[in-house]
Amino acid sequence: MDAERTRLWNDPEPLLDSDGRVWWNSLSEAVRPDRAGLVWALADPFLLVPGNDGLTEFWSRWTVVETRVAARNAYGMSWGSDLEQLTVRYGREVDWEREEDRPLAR
Repeated sequence: MDAERTRLWNDPEPLLDSDGRVWWNSLSEAVRPDRAGLVWALADPFLLVPGNDGLTEFWSRWTVVETRVAARNAYGMSWGSDLEQLTVRYGREVDWEREEDRPLAR
């Protein structure tokens, strides 16, 4: 993985709220890798267990983005930065539901 992609995959900014983004954007580029480690440590849901499930989930979201860039999707539109941002921030869709019209059901 190249340096830019590594930086992108470890950057917690997509998950931060507005106050967190203001704080993050006030940091210099030299300090951000250290602060990213702190953010991921604080975001770890199982702090006392080895590994970081929050960071692993974030990486899995980026993996989903990478696999869907050139694939067809259920939205019927080309993949763009909007779908990338939604997937990275909120995760992939879990399932789809199709509801059929039943005109005599009322």
